Amino acid sequence: MNMKYFRNLIFKEFARIDDVKTVTDEDVGMDSTMMYKNELDPMLLPVNFDMGILPNEILMHAYVYEDFVGYIITDINTNILYLMGIAIGQHCEWSTN
Repeated sequence: MNMKYFRNLIFKEFARIDDVKTVTDEDVGMDSTMMYKNELDPMLLPVNFDMGILPNEILMHAYVYEDFVGYIITDINTNILYLMGIAIGQHCEWSTN
């Protein structure tokens, strides 16, 4: 999986939502964390997202831009992409689901 491609999709959505021309690496804080799926905050996920499709252990790539939190959730072993999204506050604003 090409993480740079998916990260760039998140950045494009940040720019669209914030109504700016571009968002770059310098504008965004980034972190990746291994975690259990029950540690995910359901308020950040789309309402209709089925947590049952996730393996127990996941890798969450988080991108913080202003008040937005973008995320990419993958399997820690196979790097399969399960979900991408952007949350503003405690609300999922955009997702691939």
